[in-house]
Amino acid sequence: MIDKRSIWEIAGNDQIQIAIKPLSKNIKVNGWINHPCNDLYSISLRFQKRSALKLSFLARFPTSPKKLLICFHGLMPSLYPHFYDFDNTTLTEYILLFPQDPMQTCWLGGYGGPSTWDYPVLISYLCKHLCDLYKLEKSIFMGTSMGGYGALLNSFFASPDEVYMCSPITSLNPMLEFNRTGIVENVITSMGLKRFYYQEWSYPYLDVANAFESIGQQVLIAKHKFRIKVAPYYHLLSCRYESESDKRGTGLEDFCMPFLNGAIKNGVNLFANILPIAGHDAMFFPKDIASFSDKNMSKIEKDGNPINYSRKGLVAANLFLNAIRLYY
Repeated sequence: MIDKRSIWEIAGNDQIQIAIKPLSKNIKVNGWINHPCNDLYSISLRFQKRSALKLSFLARFPTSPKKLLICFHGLMPSLYPHFYDFDNTTLTEYILLFPQDPMQTCWLGGYGGPSTWDYPVLISYLCKHLCDLYKLEKSIFMGTSMGGYGALLNSFFASPDEVYMCSPITSLNPMLEFNRTGIVENVITSMGLKRFYYQEWSYPYLDVANAFESIGQQVLIAKHKFRIKVAPYYHLLSCRYESESDKRGTGLEDFCMPFLNGAIKNGVNLFANILPIAGHDAMFFPKDIASFSDKNMSKIEKDGNPINYSRKGLVAANLFLNAIRLYY
């Protein structure tokens, strides 16, 4: 399932502790009870020489995997019980990974600054290892709200083929209006990100606009060197307003527009749907994303030139929208 020596080599022989155990049937995780099947596992990774937080996954490995789907939950995992969809009838070709961020580290993995931000590094190495080991056809990241930030952040390092984000956080800038309210502000403060933001060019991945300006540049995260890159395809679904009291459209202005402007400026292929309603944390399901990707994206990816699919692209965008189940 995971070859320890191989992943060490990918990590530059920075040894990673790996623990894998089967999950019992009907186990309850974050309010969710799994399907009665026998291919579910708990996986945890941690760099052996550091005491940073371990990265844990709920995982499903089919008999003959061909694709990888990594699903990032929002800031409070308990709000996402239905997100853990291990449907073993429609996702027969997908390795499903549900990483866990119970300490609310914004998918960075530590509270001590970049030297402790292990999560993007571990996810990048695990993703490459699984793609190489199983010769996978594609890898997909998806997430909603802070999970959208997790999908976006890790796309800068792990080279997924497709990224799906719903009402995403795209910046940890503490000065943004959305980030100065409630739990998000508390997390950013406890993470020490208020001081790190003023060094954003050293850590451009904290903010999507800075990340797009830094494509190709080398950064150091958790003592590992990476070059910032973007995925071939991004998909964005969001709402015009965050809530009924949001008269300005905070999420659209603070998070969606910087992402869209940066993506367009850098020639990134994207689908975007902004619903004319108020809502945040709109949910989509792994099987819907997998179905959409299999039915619609494969033709575009094989052709290699999305410009040839201008009309089909509009159709695909609508199909993507129709595949979403909204909760707001």
